[in-house]
Amino acid sequence: ATAIYGSRATNGVIIITTKKGSVDGTSRPSFNNNGNMTVSNVYQYMDVLSTEEFRQAFAEHANAPETFKLGNAYVDWQKEIYRVALGTDHNLSMTGAVKNMPYRVSV
Repeated sequence: ATAIYGSRATNGVIIITTKKGSVDGTSRPSFNNNGNMTVSNVYQYMDVLSTEEFRQAFAEHANAPETFKLGNAYVDWQKEIYRVALGTDHNLSMTGAVKNMPYRVSV
C-alpha cells in the first residue's frame, strides 16, 4: 500500500476491488488465499551535520549566549528513527453461485 499511497499509507490502507462470481448455475464455493511479506531497510542515510558541527554553526550564526542551551549530548537521530520495516498483505476470497445469482466475498 505504501508503494501506491506513499506516506498516507502509514497506518494501513483498505483497498476495495469489485469482481463477479461465476454465473454457471449453482456452483460450489471456491476459496482463494494469497499473501506476501516485505522487509525494507534504509539504503543510505542522509548526510547531515554532526552534533558538534551543528553547535559550531549555531554559535557562528545565532546569539552566542544561547549556545549553552544546546547541551553536549550526541544523538544520531536517523539511526533512532529509521529501522527495519515489515509489511504484510493478505487476501482471502470466496466465489460461487446459487442458481443464477453469483457471489464473491473477499477480505
